[in-house]
Amino acid sequence: MFQRLRHGVWPLLAVGALMAVIARPAMAQATPGTLQFSAATYSAGEGVGSASITITRTGGSDGIVGVSFSTSDGTAIAAADYTATTTTVSFADGDSATKTVAIPILEDVLVEGSETVNLTLSGPTGGASLGSPSSAVLTILDNDLAGSLQFGASTYSVGEGAGSASVTITRTGGSIGVVGVTLSTSDGSAMAPADYAATTVAVSFADGDTATKTVSIPIVDDILVEGNETFNAALTLSSPTGGATLGSPSSAVVTIIDNDPAPVPGSLQLSSATYSAGEGAGSAAIMVTRTGGSNGAVSGVVSTSNGTALSGSDYAAAAATVSFADGDAVTKTVSISILEDALVEGNETVNVTLSGLTGGATLGSPSSAVLTIIDNDPTPGPAGSLQFSSATYSVMETASSATIMVTRAGGSTGAVSGMVSTSNGTALAGTDYITTTMTVSFADGDSATKTVSIPILDDVLVEGNETVSLTLSSPIGGATLGSPSSAVLTIVDNDPAAGPSGDNERPGWGCGDKNHIHTGPPGNSEKASPCGHRDDDDVDNDDVHQVSGVQQLSHPDLDQDDHHGDKNNGRGKSHGR
Repeated sequence: MFQRLRHGVWPLLAVGALMAVIARPAMAQATPGTLQFSAATYSAGEGVGSASITITRTGGSDGIVGVSFSTSDGTAIAAADYTATTTTVSFADGDSATKTVAIPILEDVLVEGSETVNLTLSGPTGGASLGSPSSAVLTILDNDLAGSLQFGASTYSVGEGAGSASVTITRTGGSIGVVGVTLSTSDGSAMAPADYAATTVAVSFADGDTATKTVSIPIVDDILVEGNETFNAALTLSSPTGGATLGSPSSAVVTIIDNDPAPVPGSLQLSSATYSAGEGAGSAAIMVTRTGGSNGAVSGVVSTSNGTALSGSDYAAAAATVSFADGDAVTKTVSISILEDALVEGNETVNVTLSGLTGGATLGSPSSAVLTIIDNDPTPGPAGSLQFSSATYSVMETASSATIMVTRAGGSTGAVSGMVSTSNGTALAGTDYITTTMTVSFADGDSATKTVSIPILDDVLVEGNETVSLTLSSPIGGATLGSPSSAVLTIVDNDPAAGPSGDNERPGWGCGDKNHIHTGPPGNSEKASPCGHRDDDDVDNDDVHQVSGVQQLSHPDLDQDDHHGDKNNGRGKSHGR
């Protein structure tokens, strides 16, 4: 039976049980959730008694769960700053309310600053898991404040002659305990020990002391002109004491105000924009002034250059250095040599320039000037004008020459001259007169009338009065041409017109008169006489010769055998005229 059951009934029972399990509805899975701190950081004042730390349950609340909470030292020390705490935090089934753990805080009077305690969750139970954060930091805020130390200002200033600079240090934000700080200096543009005394000093505050502290830094007074200078002051906590902190500003700049005034060398300039000197003065004085300061030795150069005056002829070129000593503001004088001459040239100018300044002096105004050399050679009077004394002149043909007069009027300064020349009018040069070109000269101051002789040629031609043109030209020496500068010379004919018989005999001369003047060339056939024969007493051209540029008749060869006629009847022959 047992076998039967084993082989028949039990299998049936097993199948039935399996079917029953399959047919029964599935039960819901439990969610106990996660446990964690509510924050990663917590803080509490040293005097509050305890710090509250909160733990939360999230993600489920099935079942009873729990977690272990513990503290450990950070910078805070258990039993000195807080009470070490180890506890289990429990949550009932369905409980998700935040749980709080109180950590006792121990107050002291030490200035120790804020301190920390480490917090940890571990060992969850009831199926709960650890969430995040599972560790946190509790900061215990010190209620014992030593305060901060800092400079009273970021900049200080002090006169170079003050002896010392006062720098202040303040304590703020607390006064518990004895605290201190170190002040030290370092060079800026001011240099220790030339400008100040390097200083390193400890500054201390007693417990409860907030009074401002003053540090004196010695300042060195000198006579150098160096302008304002600075040095640095710094506070350091290289050896902090009493729990004080370093406030702001922790560095400062001290400015030493120079009491040595900057030198003022002043400006250099010419005393005037114009100077003058007589040509005969020998020299001209050019003055240079210094104004606006006299510190230090300074100098400048006064130089000349040609204006209308020429160096070497009218003045001596100069390039003179003018120097002023330290504190010297006395006007300086430069002499320019003036050269005298006898030329009438009028006033002339020289350019004067001040340049090349040294010693920090500046160039004032005027820095250039004009020197006028006043001519001492009087201006000459007018040279005058040259002209003929008349516009017309006349002369008998029988005269040997005509006198032409040239006058000088309106001035007599200087030597002058002009040119008198002839040209044909109706008279012909070489037949009626001798061509003349003559320079007429007047000495300086000379105004006496000058004469020019024009040689006249006498002939036997009946030609009437004839003219010669006269011209005055080419004046030199400053003279001008006056009026008249041209004239006419009339040669009055002395050959009478022919008588009724038509002969060409002179009045009183007969046919047998052989004293005719023959004007033909020498050696040629003679001029026929009215009597139709050669007159042996004819005067040939070879009996005419020059005397003083004028053609004159010599004693003609008269035929001695022709002595007919009576001298007194006007027709007889004679041995002379």
